[in-house]
Amino acid sequence: MDFKIEFLEGIKLFNLGKYHECHDVIEEIWKKTESRNDKKFYQGMIQVAVALHLTEEKRYDGAKKVYERAKSNLENINQVFYEINQTKLLSDSKEYIDTKGKSKKPLIS
Repeated sequence: MDFKIEFLEGIKLFNLGKYHECHDVIEEIWKKTESRNDKKFYQGMIQVAVALHLTEEKRYDGAKKVYERAKSNLENINQVFYEINQTKLLSDSKEYIDTKGKSKKPLIS
């Protein structure tokens, strides 16, 4: 199945800083995905959104734990998946979490 339109909506929500809503959209794609590699990618993207959401809620320990799971999922697949550079996304997200939300919010371009 092609989930491109739904995924683009998830990216739009992510870039607006609506991490919980992004999570909801991408989770629906993840549930319908059959490919193991694709599932890992979507799961990692969901986890990044959750980690950033937790950071904004000042739940820093939880954010770091979820980020580590996201990193594990996203590092074990191609570094550029659906034209998203996971290395940059992870780096920007880690900085945002480590600065407790004081650095620039990560964007997916």
